[in-house]
Amino acid sequence: MKRFYLPRISSIGGCCGKVSPKFLNEILCKLRQTDILSGIYQDSLLNNDCALHRIDDNTSLAVTIDFMHSPVLETDIFGAIAACNALSDIYTLGVMPNICLNILGLPDNVDSQVVESIHMAGISKINEAGAILVGGHTLRNHDFIYGFSVIAVIQNNKYWNFINIKPTDRLLLTKPLGIGVTLGAKLKGLISSVEADNAISYATTLNKAPVEALQNIPVSAATDVTGFGFIGHLSNLANDANVAFTINFNNVPILPEAIELYNIGATTSLTQKNKMYYGGGVMTLGNLTDTEINCMYDPQTNGGLVICVPETHYLEATVKLSQKGVFYKDIGYVTEYTGHRVVIKKDN
Repeated sequence: MKRFYLPRISSIGGCCGKVSPKFLNEILCKLRQTDILSGIYQDSLLNNDCALHRIDDNTSLAVTIDFMHSPVLETDIFGAIAACNALSDIYTLGVMPNICLNILGLPDNVDSQVVESIHMAGISKINEAGAILVGGHTLRNHDFIYGFSVIAVIQNNKYWNFINIKPTDRLLLTKPLGIGVTLGAKLKGLISSVEADNAISYATTLNKAPVEALQNIPVSAATDVTGFGFIGHLSNLANDANVAFTINFNNVPILPEAIELYNIGATTSLTQKNKMYYGGGVMTLGNLTDTEINCMYDPQTNGGLVICVPETHYLEATVKLSQKGVFYKDIGYVTEYTGHRVVIKKDN
């Protein structure tokens, strides 16, 4: 099958193109509703991955939206990454997506085969997720943008919810960190396509498998690691649940390419902004290097899930994940909040 390439690309692709968490918070503080609409019980008042709208006593809708500039030149990879990333928010609830709407922005005079390649790759991932595409919107734009709004019909009280997080819950991470800096380095020519293969493979993998594996496990909650980095998304989840997370850094998986890149001074447009915003709520114990710290603030594009599992079901959960062939690492546990939302421990 012939591969197509984007004729031009934004300098900040994928989730590296998000606005900083500080700026976003300043905006949301001004926009948040004082009177919440009837039936809306998860919204921008918290750091939820999805909004939830209660339809009746049994059913709710989970709704989310995500789109991006391309983090790669290859059109099929762009389409796949954008679709996987948009679907991921639904998976944080432990449910499956049902309906998608497409968002596409493209420059004038672009070859229709380029657009078709992006779109077909996106649809392929939507189909793999078991959802259907029912429409969308296309507009002219200086750079390519692509993504989806995703809706899931869920049963009330049968989804993963941060209110269920309790101290002693164990934390499992399903993908390595470092996708952001690695994809950015490929665009800048700092590494070869082969060296970026690991990052691309994870970025184009749906977060569906761990959710399927844990369907019969009473998982407390989950979040996906995306633009605000590992520590940023952990901090948001811990804040909403009013708990803290203790992380064993020695168990945190990081792409070797990302470590090498941060070692030579490579970075992303969000790494330092994430660190500045979330760093005040973090305690580090042990001698972590600047590179190791940067990797934990690296903005992921379709990163993995951090899943909170009750300690009593931890062994069963790990067996189910292993049987399904899901990559995971046991990275820590939940504690009471005593002043820091995230505590990073490193054994030297």
